[in-house]
Amino acid sequence: MQIEELFKIWDRFENSKTTEFVFEADGQKLCLKKEIKTAAPVIQTTAQPVMQAAAPAAAPQAEAPASSEIQVSGTPVKAPFVGTFYRAAAPGEDPFVKLGQKVSKGDVIGIIEAMKLMNEITAPCDGVITDIFVEDEKLVEYDQVLMSIGE
Repeated sequence: MQIEELFKIWDRFENSKTTEFVFEADGQKLCLKKEIKTAAPVIQTTAQPVMQAAAPAAAPQAEAPASSEIQVSGTPVKAPFVGTFYRAAAPGEDPFVKLGQKVSKGDVIGIIEAMKLMNEITAPCDGVITDIFVEDEKLVEYDQVLMSIGE
């Protein structure tokens, strides 16, 4: 592979939305990866909201039961803010966790998108995912139980 070809590949990769590219030919391998840069840091589940808005007087959504109605066995994992919950890093990819999977404290178990920022939700403790209460790509409210972690 000539250096000019490498530069052409690099330019195309940099200007594309692709985040990973692997090319193998003639016993040579080229692997390019790039990170998606965000305007703000990722917020962990241990973060406390700076300001909490008053709860709306509207009726709760029929799709997601209120946190008080859910019977949680183990440690609840709650949404630290309002946003869209994602179980996987991208559409079509495997979810971060599955029912019955062992997790360690700090493992990423989901993402909440809020104001165009993707915020990782991490396991607050070691254990096993015993329940998943929220479907992929659903809107979640502040303090809504997403999952539970048992022993």
